[in-house]
Amino acid sequence: MRVVTTFILIVLIVILSILGYAYFNNIALVKRESNIFTKESVKVYEENKHPIFIIDKIVLYSSAYAIDNSEDEVLQDLDLYQYTDIAIYLNNKNYINQLTEENTINELYIENIKLEARNDVENKALNYKNIKYFGNFRNLNHAEDRIKFDVVHSNNVNDDQDYDIPSFYTDCSNPITLGYVNKRFLTNCKVAGSGGVTFDGTILRQANVDLEHLECTISFTIRIKNNFGEEYICDVIIENDLESDDEGIYSGDVMKIFDSSNISYDFFKLPK
Repeated sequence: MRVVTTFILIVLIVILSILGYAYFNNIALVKRESNIFTKESVKVYEENKHPIFIIDKIVLYSSAYAIDNSEDEVLQDLDLYQYTDIAIYLNNKNYINQLTEENTINELYIENIKLEARNDVENKALNYKNIKYFGNFRNLNHAEDRIKFDVVHSNNVNDDQDYDIPSFYTDCSNPITLGYVNKRFLTNCKVAGSGGVTFDGTILRQANVDLEHLECTISFTIRIKNNFGEEYICDVIIENDLESDDEGIYSGDVMKIFDSSNISYDFFKLPK
C-alpha cells in the first residue's frame, strides 16, 4: 500500500512539474512575444512619425452628359450619364525637401476599388482618366482588378509616353487622375424646354433627377513603391456629393477642392 502511495505521489510531482514548466515557459513566451511586438510597434511608429508621402489635395469635378438615341436628335430618347473626375495631388516634399531615392516613385497602383451606392452599381465605373480630358465626358470601363500606372522617370520617356494609359511622374509633379461614371442611370428620357438643352448638369434638373439617387461612395487604396524599394499605402474614401451651397450640379457642374484644412491622408510605410 505504501509503495502505491509513493508511486502516486511521484506521478503527481512529475505532472505538477510538467504543468509548472509549461506555465512558466508560456509566460516567458508571451513576454518575449510582447517585447517583440512592442519593439516592432515602436519601429513602425518611428518610421511613420514623419510621413514621406501625403495627399496634399483632392479635386473633384462633377457634371452630366446625355446621348441622344432619337431620330434626328430631337431629345426624345436620351440616355443620361453622370460623371465625376478626380485629381489627387501627392506631396513628397513635406518632410524631405530635395528629390531623393526615398521620396520618388518607382511603382504606383490603385487597388481595392469599391463603389457603394443606394442603387445598382453594375452600371458604375472607376478607372484612370487622361488629364487632358479632365472636366470632359468620357465613357470609361470599370477597372477589373487594379490600375497599374506607368511611372515616367525621364524627359526622354515623357516625350514618347502615351498618356491614354495610366501614367505618373516619378517626382510626383502630376496628379493621379481618375474618372467615375454613372452610366445610363436614366434611359429613354424625354427632355423639352423653351430655353434649350445643354448636355451638362442642368439636364438633371430638366429630367427631374433626384440627386440623392446618384450618390455613391468611392473607395480605393493607393499603393506606391519608392526607388529604395519601400512600400507605402493610403486608403482613400470619397463621397460623390453633387450638392453645394448654391444649386450644385443642377447649375451645370460643381467643383470641390479638399486640402490639408479638411482632409488628412498620410501614406503608411509597410514593414519589410
